[in-house]
Amino acid sequence: MGSKDLEAESTVGRLSSPVVPKASTVRDAGSPFNAQSADVILRSADNVDFRAHRVILSIASKVFSETFSRPIATNDDAQISEKLNEVKDGLSVVSMAEDERGLEMLLRFCYPVEQPKFTTTEDIVLGLRLVRKFQLVHVQNPKEQLMLLTQREPERAYAIACTFQLRDVALSAAQKSL
Repeated sequence: MGSKDLEAESTVGRLSSPVVPKASTVRDAGSPFNAQSADVILRSADNVDFRAHRVILSIASKVFSETFSRPIATNDDAQISEKLNEVKDGLSVVSMAEDERGLEMLLRFCYPVEQPKFTTTEDIVLGLRLVRKFQLVHVQNPKEQLMLLTQREPERAYAIACTFQLRDVALSAAQKSL
């Protein structure tokens, strides 16, 4: 592994979301992710329930499409694990690895609602991770924000771009760092 790869890994490692301890009580997310028309509940790692629609998630994400098409959820890919015995308000509850912030960002990518705001470098990295993990091929916001970051922090943008194999962004960042 080259020095640039190590730098990229360490930069992304520093930018990851903090580990959130499990909350003891479950609460519901706010609008627009509290719709009564939902047919599934996605529970964040910090116990926030987001009501969602399988068809919308399946259209937006190959991972959700494959997960919801299985007759019985498995944890083979460690991306989504469904607690088959947990039901709330007649809906299956899917336990997600993402915290409330990450899950809301993911759902905003999937739904035709206001897109997430990228106010920090950490937001950009989280967005890129979600896009890659859930195979959201039509989402460009995090990549566009990373391209903007090349103006202010080209070295950091380069490291992040290398980590996510975004060649065009890495090239732009490298040129701007000269």
